[in-house]
Amino acid sequence: MHLLTTLALLLTMSSPVHPPSGQPGPMQPGDFTAAGPANVVSWQLKRLAPPSPLYIGRDDQLAVSMASNVAGTETVTVNYRLLRASDGVVIPGDFTLPSPGDRVVRAIQQPLAEGFLLSATCSAAVATARGQTFARLFLNRGAINSGLVGRTLMADYVTTRQSPGYPEGRIVAPSEGPGHLSETTFAAPSPGIELGFDVPTNALWRVHSIAINLATSGAAGTRVPTMILIVGGQTVMQFPSAGGIAPSSAVNVTFAPVSAYVAAGGVALVVPMPPNMVWSQSTHFATATFGLDVGDQWGIAKLAFEEWIDNA
Repeated sequence: MHLLTTLALLLTMSSPVHPPSGQPGPMQPGDFTAAGPANVVSWQLKRLAPPSPLYIGRDDQLAVSMASNVAGTETVTVNYRLLRASDGVVIPGDFTLPSPGDRVVRAIQQPLAEGFLLSATCSAAVATARGQTFARLFLNRGAINSGLVGRTLMADYVTTRQSPGYPEGRIVAPSEGPGHLSETTFAAPSPGIELGFDVPTNALWRVHSIAINLATSGAAGTRVPTMILIVGGQTVMQFPSAGGIAPSSAVNVTFAPVSAYVAAGGVALVVPMPPNMVWSQSTHFATATFGLDVGDQWGIAKLAFEEWIDNA
């Protein structure tokens, strides 16, 4: 009997051990030990909350306002994605708002189905730089000009390549950041008449230079060019030349933020202006020339400036 038991034990020890067939059983306590402490947070896998906190009610509408200074017609396009509450389907949509580039603020709104706004973007059709087309995306309830803004989603400059929106977009004022480097011309006045021009409505200008040609008649007397700034009907600043222009001359007069005068030693005269001054739509620029003769002629004014859309 003892011999049979010993033989059976030897056979058992020499037989290979095979794992059980089929799927492994549930892990038992102590089968696995993590290298570090367990996570405190666990994630829910069923009955998840909606993927957006922005709920759109039946009376809410997605609205966009914009103002632009681009030449011709600018168009802002709004693209959005809405999770419809009735069936859980994601609905894409878009709508557009045109503008003739006159800096006037225009707005339009789009009715939405009840649900959750997942994303929205704004893009421009023409603008290529900041300072040209400013757009504001918001939720509105009631008429577009009722002032019942439920929530501002985005307010920023938009371009053909830059399409800010919700939820990653910024909410900034139109005057924040760099403006658009621009240039323009103003028509020459009649002989013997001073030249003047205004900052356009809803614009902010930082003037870099004003270049004008002055052709003097043969009448005796020295002409002294001066640029004046008028705000609200009152002269607030003057930039007189340190030197004069003789009769029968043609001189390029430049008003610019430089550190020193350059006298009219030939065909050029430079008059300094204060740097980094920003002027609004109420500002009027004009020449005031001491000794101006009826036969003197100011030419076309060429203006270089940095512009922002204001009050958009």
